[in-house]
Amino acid sequence: LFTYFFSAFEVGFIGLTARVLLVPANFISISFYDVYKQKAIEDFKSFGEFENIFKKFFVVLSLLALLMIIIMAVFGPELFSFVFGDKWNQAGQYARYLTFLYAIKILTVPLTFSLEVRNLHYINLAFQIIYLLLGVSIIPAVYYITGKDIECIKYYSFILSLLAIIQLFFAYQASRFKLPTYLIRKNKI
Repeated sequence: LFTYFFSAFEVGFIGLTARVLLVPANFISISFYDVYKQKAIEDFKSFGEFENIFKKFFVVLSLLALLMIIIMAVFGPELFSFVFGDKWNQAGQYARYLTFLYAIKILTVPLTFSLEVRNLHYINLAFQIIYLLLGVSIIPAVYYITGKDIECIKYYSFILSLLAIIQLFFAYQASRFKLPTYLIRKNKI
């Protein structure tokens, strides 16, 4: 969709921005995913819930995401200009708005595993379908209304980030409901 509505230069800026932001987001989230997965399953088997481990990971991942947001909000254009050259300043402008979406991914990738622990796969599937539908419809809708690339990026990032926050809320709810003790003691889970 970006190539249909934006120029080749703008698409190049968006592509570079996405790749640059995806590297730290993926590195952090995948690193934490394996550890969270193991600890959440252990707590679930032992206690019938895993809210404490969810909260601990949420705090740590939120701090890392916040750090990423602050760095890109304050220094985004300058960092892109310094690393890639002055012509890439526009990519830094896009990064200011897209960073929030990628920072939220730092939280969602590991923590939405909570839904898998509780066998709520269909909720993650529903969110993935909604991400797809919104992602495909936001760009054309905003472009037809505003005609501005930066506005499309802003709305795209904001709406998909809001959806990710809602998904995190569902994941948190899944972590906190305790199973009855007779199921835990008899290892029926």
